[in-house]
Amino acid sequence: MKRFLFAMLALVLAVGCGGADKKNKEAERPDDGLGVDGIYEVGDYYNRDGKEGVVFEVKSGGKHGKIISLDEADKAWCTVEQFDKGSLAGSNDPYDGMVGTQAILEREDCEEYPAVMWCAEKGDGWYLPSKFELEKIFSNYKKINETLRRHDAPELEKLYWSSTCRGEEAFILVMLIEEFIHLPKNYTMGVRAVARF
Repeated sequence: MKRFLFAMLALVLAVGCGGADKKNKEAERPDDGLGVDGIYEVGDYYNRDGKEGVVFEVKSGGKHGKIISLDEADKAWCTVEQFDKGSLAGSNDPYDGMVGTQAILEREDCEEYPAVMWCAEKGDGWYLPSKFELEKIFSNYKKINETLRRHDAPELEKLYWSSTCRGEEAFILVMLIEEFIHLPKNYTMGVRAVARF
């Protein structure tokens, strides 16, 4: 009977310790930006192929997804001059910010759109996020902010432009209350760039 009890106790301890080890390994994600064997989770720091940011969406088991930039800026969606011309440029696509960004970059007067230009100037593949992409960012903003803090980057706490338009206005996410409003494009608001990996 004693042998049986000792055997059961040893088994319980082994399983318990193994479970603790597993939890510790899951909690200890590397912070070198390379993921675990190239696999990322939401909230991971990403630093590959010249792109640096925080993962806010994953697909294909973490091999692909989207990142948000570490830095941010305060920019107008379009200049006052462009707004006064009745600027209807952009896209009403609520899902893919690249669509709206490309629509602006293909214009001869693209320099009149500071928020989009700031994102595009970060390099190939960076764009102004859509309304839906900002929703995804908000749904994970606590994890994202933890990583931003570790990298001495500004946390998500402003009103951020989306690429999704409605005539002379564009949608803005009020980050701390997850509410979308739409304002004239000549207003200055926060801008974060996103990119796919």
